[in-house]
Amino acid sequence: MIEAILTLALMTRDGTAPPEAAPPDVNARSIEEPRPAEDPIPIPVTVLCRRGALLIDEGARGSITQARRVFDLAAHHYPESSCAHAGLSRACAMLYYRRIEEDDSLIDLSLQEARRAVEIDPRSAEAHAAMAGALLVDLKAQEAGEEATTALALDPDSVPALQVAALARLSLGQLDLARKAIDKAVELRPDIPAGYQILGSVQLMNNEPVEAVGSYRNALRLSPDLAPAALQVAIAYDQMGNYLAAGQILRDLLQEHPEESARAYLYTGFSLMKRDSWNQALAALDKASFKTRKGLSNGTVIYLKGVCYEELGQMAKAREAFRQVIDSWPDATTSFISTERLVFPSYEALGRMHLEAREIEAAQAVMEEGIARTGASLELYLRLAHLYQEYKMPDRAAALVEQAVVRDLGPSNAGPLLACYLFWARLAGETRDRAAQERLTLKLSQQAARLESLNNYVHDVAAMRVFSISGRGEQAFEILRRGIKAGYAEAAWVASDPDLEALRATAEYRRLVEAAPAGSRSSH
Repeated sequence: MIEAILTLALMTRDGTAPPEAAPPDVNARSIEEPRPAEDPIPIPVTVLCRRGALLIDEGARGSITQARRVFDLAAHHYPESSCAHAGLSRACAMLYYRRIEEDDSLIDLSLQEARRAVEIDPRSAEAHAAMAGALLVDLKAQEAGEEATTALALDPDSVPALQVAALARLSLGQLDLARKAIDKAVELRPDIPAGYQILGSVQLMNNEPVEAVGSYRNALRLSPDLAPAALQVAIAYDQMGNYLAAGQILRDLLQEHPEESARAYLYTGFSLMKRDSWNQALAALDKASFKTRKGLSNGTVIYLKGVCYEELGQMAKAREAFRQVIDSWPDATTSFISTERLVFPSYEALGRMHLEAREIEAAQAVMEEGIARTGASLELYLRLAHLYQEYKMPDRAAALVEQAVVRDLGPSNAGPLLACYLFWARLAGETRDRAAQERLTLKLSQQAARLESLNNYVHDVAAMRVFSISGRGEQAFEILRRGIKAGYAEAAWVASDPDLEALRATAEYRRLVEAAPAGSRSSH
């Protein structure tokens, strides 16, 4: 800066520089090795943070790389600035999420910088949003959702907090909440391409592929090199059954963005699997190679190959693939958004294959190994419980599902969790275990508010069955009454369900039937 000012000051009137001449008291060594000049007016940290945030919002690969440099500079010169550390955390998480840098150490760096930001300013929505983003790339969706909620409580209009809240809720299966958050983010900042990309993902998960394509196209209009959005357009077309369009987009992506080849080949393989083209899928998956170990990784590729091998009847190769995921790739997932680890479906697949081969002890051993791991899937618990029941070990089956139902009911786990409750209720009914019935109905009663918030008749019927089988007809009827009042249930739908006998025996249900129009009573 100083050197440039001096040069301009010494310009002649016609704009040319004067002949170079060293002052007589300056030696040659000092000319060859000038001392670096310090800018006497440093850039304020607020300016650096604003510039870094704008670069992230632009969404281009180069912009995100530059954002990291800006926030690195800010954190170096202003180590007590929460916004500098939060911004650096966001930039590192984005570099990893976008796979601009395939480096697992970015996750730890993102977490470290977010923790520092929160430590400096616990009341900063930006800091908590950065923490949520770091937790999300670390596959901790529940914790990420909690941090995002904290950020929004501090600033309901924080766009970074709304974006990461939408992603966390999407990962948890909370589609309505995710949609609410991202709609608000797009309304507040319609110039940010990531908002439309996230909106498209919510729409795609909600089985709205046409609307999703429109959102992804908007993201690409704002940031033409936003390759993940282009890839998701292909996935949306694939979901619509337009395989020609999806295939063309993937081919274009491979040509224009070779850095995205791993994801492009992975999703090509996945698309072919959905069409039962197992050999072609294997050929595509052979070309997919990742450098990271969390999320989308070679563990994802190996798992999908295992599925293909199993479908092709190549059981030895399938077993080897699933075992490899378990032993070497415990943090592999299936998509941009999912935080569900493939290690647990791998245990399920191995257990199922052992069962089909009548290798009962091996099946039991592998599933018990699976449920011993932190975060074991409810499906794995249920499969092992059925195995115990089949081999006349009801006590072990009951103990297992009782372990499973300690989890809180939510949109992402309602189906399998209620299936565990139902299995336990039937088992307790068969063995006349009144104490078990008391425990399970108490646990399910404690989930009443969560169940009601789902507004889902399928889940309500499962809960009604649990209560009815356990002799709690009145509690079962309360769920039915709530559903009828909300407009998503009808009394006629439960009329012939054998599990709901206790519900139908209640005076409230009989009064409901008697009050129904004459033409609708025959089914009762």
